[in-house]
Amino acid sequence: MIGNYPPPFGGVPRHIEYLSEYLVENGWNVHVLSGGNSGIEYKNNLTVYKPDRLTKVSSILSNIIFIIKVCTSFLSTIKDYSLNDYLRIVSYVSLGRQIIKNRGINVISAYNLYSYAPIGAILSKDCNIPLVVTNFGEIFSMDTFFRNNRELVRSITNIAQVNLSMSFHCAKSYHRIGLSPKIQIIPYGVDVNKFSPSIDGNIIKDKLSISRSENIVLFVGRLIKDMGLHTVLESIPKVLQRNNNVTFIIVGGKGDLFESALNMAEVYKNKVHIFPGVPFDDLPLYYAASTIVIAPTQGERACGSLAAIEAMSSGKPVIAANVGGIPEIVFDKENGILIPPEDPVALQEAILYLLDDERLIRSMGASSRKRVENYFDEHKTDQTIENIFNKLIAV
Repeated sequence: MIGNYPPPFGGVPRHIEYLSEYLVENGWNVHVLSGGNSGIEYKNNLTVYKPDRLTKVSSILSNIIFIIKVCTSFLSTIKDYSLNDYLRIVSYVSLGRQIIKNRGINVISAYNLYSYAPIGAILSKDCNIPLVVTNFGEIFSMDTFFRNNRELVRSITNIAQVNLSMSFHCAKSYHRIGLSPKIQIIPYGVDVNKFSPSIDGNIIKDKLSISRSENIVLFVGRLIKDMGLHTVLESIPKVLQRNNNVTFIIVGGKGDLFESALNMAEVYKNKVHIFPGVPFDDLPLYYAASTIVIAPTQGERACGSLAAIEAMSSGKPVIAANVGGIPEIVFDKENGILIPPEDPVALQEAILYLLDDERLIRSMGASSRKRVENYFDEHKTDQTIENIFNKLIAV
């Protein structure tokens, strides 16, 4: 696999982590070539490579002839790459060749058309190993680059035996640059046992000295504008003005809105709690404590929302922005409410509307759980990907 393995945390790294562990449990030897520079980590039959600078340089030097013959011709067609981009691809291709040579790799799975799929394509073509490429929202978020490098994307998707996407929305992103490769849709999965309605949410309430009868509105995501946190912060005062039986909990990695969130918590003490860097194993407790989960992500680059799926698996209704692939996850008025992006008034009204109807909260929560069991069960989605790998190896 070629793509980011946690940390950093997020939808794609979490997916790679889940899938890697599933494959290892089912007898595969998995090697993940990831961003980062912390070195090599071994976990049973899982090896994660986060090469430091010395490793990258030595791998380039040991494959210099290959780089001149193969990489140069492939990379020469790419416009707008920086020198660091070229060096990253060359070093990762070099290290990837060594892994393939020494570890008997049977299939390559690469993520992100900008960062890692070119590496997978070069290795697949040179080593004659089947390639699976998964795109997410990169075409939306890097529109100019991909319009200028349509032939790069065409080459990658032609080399790949299988092209995947987690949502129909992101599968259609190819159409923006005039391409229409065949795409198979396989959504994110989550651990339905880890994120479960059976978990006791009072653990968090008791820890924070929150009344067990208090409603909790939960936000999980990086503390940045792209995740819609600014919309959440704008809505909080109006919600608390009209309903005092509610507490907001904001959980996620620090970002440019961290200080703003802390200021809000200072103004509304005991009604707004900020928790950066919550361990992943503790996340199910926060979902369990919540009454409603909000996911007001902005921008069409969002293929989906892992936080929304985790919340749904926990049996919670989700208020989410009607953007990107999120409407493929949250069905309006069925397992949550869809609102316009960057609309704090719509967010506050949706929160207040749900808090006023306990029966609706319960029915939406039950619908959420059922939808995850049917479509977003990690075991099922990982099994689907494993079947693809097996078919490619058998050809």
